[in-house]
Amino acid sequence: EALQFFNDKNYPITKSTLYQKVNKKEVPYHKINNRRLVFYRSELEEWIRQRTTSVTDQTDKAVLLLAESANRKK
Repeated sequence: EALQFFNDKNYPITKSTLYQKVNKKEVPYHKINNRRLVFYRSELEEWIRQRTTSVTDQTDKAVLLLAESANRKK
């Protein structure tokens, strides 16, 4: 279900990558009875939100970098 959730949120991830991220404690999860992994939708949404940027943010950063570069060349 977590893989489907990521795909629905336009954050494609493979099963092996998800398990790697769990192993490295990079993605929020919980264990039930020390075996079963459980992911909370709200935690996954926040995790995705923190790792993605909008096109506007990326454009703003690119413009800022260009302006800083131009100012250094003066």
